[in-house]
Amino acid sequence: MNTTAILDGILEREGPGKPPYLTLGDKGGRTAWGISERAHPEAWRPGPPTKAQAREILIGYYLAPFQPLRGYLQDELFAAVVDDAVMSGAGAAMKRLQWVLGMDMDGVAGPKTIEAVKVQNGPRLQRRYVVERAIRIARLVAADPTQVTNLVGWLTRILGFLPVQV
Repeated sequence: MNTTAILDGILEREGPGKPPYLTLGDKGGRTAWGISERAHPEAWRPGPPTKAQAREILIGYYLAPFQPLRGYLQDELFAAVVDDAVMSGAGAAMKRLQWVLGMDMDGVAGPKTIEAVKVQNGPRLQRRYVVERAIRIARLVAADPTQVTNLVGWLTRILGFLPVQV
């Protein structure tokens, strides 16, 4: 799975949104193509970002922090981590990966993270990552029941990254 396929998948899952670009209860505020007004107010100043603008933001903010891991993470897991970064933030996604790797969570894809990935990479690591992501969403909804309207969509998206075989 190449970078274009990963980005195309995110853009397809997120979609362009439709006026007023606000999903009831979405704490990110107005969102188009996965780019929320809360996280990227500069992109929203002239109006909703275009698909091309969104792609550039996705590359710079959500894909770039994980590039050091690109050659080491299995493609499907790399795609899941980048997708998680779009939903939860790059720092949170990196720390989640480090958590399932059983290491200190500094949020940086440095040499220790790369070494841990080399040792543990594969479907089992991907499964643990996806499950941890789902648990986070369940905890989020338990803490804020107004988010229950998003639960099925979020879990469907997350569980779509479960490996076929473990």
